[in-house]
Amino acid sequence: MQKEKRNVERGFAFYDWGKSAFETSVSVAILPAWFTYLFLEANGLNVRIGSIEMTGDAVWSFAVSGAALLVALVSPSLGVLADRRRVKMWWLRILTYTGVVGTLLIAAAPFLPISTQWIWMMVMFVIANVGMNGAGVFYNALLPHLGEPEDMDRISNLAFAYGYLGGGLLLVFHLGLLIGTGYADWAMMFAIASSGVWWYVFALLTFRWVPEPEISNEMEPLGFVESTKLGVSEVIKTLSEVRRFKVLFLYMFAYFLFIDGINS
Repeated sequence: MQKEKRNVERGFAFYDWGKSAFETSVSVAILPAWFTYLFLEANGLNVRIGSIEMTGDAVWSFAVSGAALLVALVSPSLGVLADRRRVKMWWLRILTYTGVVGTLLIAAAPFLPISTQWIWMMVMFVIANVGMNGAGVFYNALLPHLGEPEDMDRISNLAFAYGYLGGGLLLVFHLGLLIGTGYADWAMMFAIASSGVWWYVFALLTFRWVPEPEISNEMEPLGFVESTKLGVSEVIKTLSEVRRFKVLFLYMFAYFLFIDGINS
């Protein structure tokens, strides 16, 4: 029984180990610089989109913002599904596969004409990022089902530690590879593709060891519109009760400042 419980906790933590490669190597360290380089090769310093002149960095910022907006739009619906239906592991698989495939397809950009490489890379990144953040909704919803309330901090800290270690180790390898090869195209492709493979391989441990949690009074299936309305109404209700959760909302405000600082 104890061994099975440890495997469940480790399976949960290994998902963070795997997907953190996307956050460190792809989102933060490698892809933004590679995108800007390909944009420069195709367009020079600026490209005109409508009546606006935009640099590669500006276009990339819009891509990141667009991915975040898509996730924000679907999150209320996904949150309802995660909390009220026994579909956490199913959706975690689907959205993980979406993110992994998107990541692998980013690496295929150099096979395209130079004029379209940056567009392809941007679109695939949005798909991969939506997959990762969407999967995060269902991944986080698993935590309360993995143990007793007093176990939550320990399990959450374990997953965070695995994430920093897994993402950090692969990032060090990637940076060594890129510096050692003079930032060769094949090394860029390998770094991005291997991040997707890393994510997929360790996610398999999660899929194998973490069972679908039981839910009492499971909700009947709802369409996207209905579940979105329900999710939004619950968010509004929670916000209206902010005085009951002062410490929680202070923590969330501080966290948003902290994580936005890191991302910037």
